[in-house]
Amino acid sequence: MLFSIITPVYNEEKYITQCIESVLGQTYDNFELILVDDGSTDNCVQIMDEYAKKDARIKVHHQENQGPIAAKDKAISLATGDYCVFLDSDDFFEPILLETVYEAIKRTNCDLCLYKWYNVDEKGKFTIEGVFEHNTFFDNSNKKEFYKKLITVNELNSVWIKAIRTDILKSIKRDPEYLRIRREEDLYISLQIFTKADSILYLDVPLYNYRTTNRESMTKKFDPTIFKSSTAVRKEVFRHLGIWGIDDEKNITTFYNWFVKNAFRLMKGSFMLGISRKEKLVLLREMVQDDFFRDALVKIDKSYYSKLDRIEILLFKHKLVIMLYLFNTMIFNKFVAKPLIERKEMKKRYAKKD
Repeated sequence: MLFSIITPVYNEEKYITQCIESVLGQTYDNFELILVDDGSTDNCVQIMDEYAKKDARIKVHHQENQGPIAAKDKAISLATGDYCVFLDSDDFFEPILLETVYEAIKRTNCDLCLYKWYNVDEKGKFTIEGVFEHNTFFDNSNKKEFYKKLITVNELNSVWIKAIRTDILKSIKRDPEYLRIRREEDLYISLQIFTKADSILYLDVPLYNYRTTNRESMTKKFDPTIFKSSTAVRKEVFRHLGIWGIDDEKNITTFYNWFVKNAFRLMKGSFMLGISRKEKLVLLREMVQDDFFRDALVKIDKSYYSKLDRIEILLFKHKLVIMLYLFNTMIFNKFVAKPLIERKEMKKRYAKKD
């Protein structure tokens, strides 16, 4: 069984060596590593080319900068393996990833294999609680249970926790809407993967190392399209409830709870970036004017939300943008900014004592 490892690369000289070495160090060696250089301007270009000269399993494709989606799609088009596995250029595999996935596929003949990951930062690495029991297998007899879980958690969205049969991945439709998405594009394409896969296996074991520190630095700049892009993807999820046959009242309510919770998380995350007053108001106005979001606010189960969230829900319903701005600024100052300042002052005091 040949694995095609899909890795888009853009200016990643700091981590690309560890990324590639984690593939070369696999206990299962029947793979091809497809590195698509998306117009990089740093030394990662030379690093990739040197590795390709030394190992025929490594293939490097250079192209002008077109963005991560186009780079990923190019790598998929070049894949010749039986299954595709994704690896971001600043992340790295556990040594047993391919061997573990190979044994699981050989045992079950699944179309799609999912696994857990480690979050990696300067303090070390840690994993999260599993979504299902280890070796949970889904087919047409119980796939609805898998689909129902998708509208309660976000841990199944990313493509880098998936080994996917290559013919399924190549058959996925890439419409213009997908190419315009700048947030949660993994969830968008995963919807088609989940639908087309006749059998799905979940491994409750961390095999992938996801570097959180690098993402934090990348997301410190405010993206004004964040809500629009995320909502477009969530609308696709809602459409798939009907395709999957789980569009009853209970699951629709569950979906709206999940959607609104994620919208609140995006809003609060944007406020934490220290964006300007104007940018905050633009984001809040976009949210209160969005019909899909407003419709969701009417259909959610309010018992699912905290008292503070319920206040926000009321303000959103009445389109009180200035009140929302003041409320979120107050919450940010009380629960985020003030504790940060206090911690910095404490560190200074301890530093003086030393």
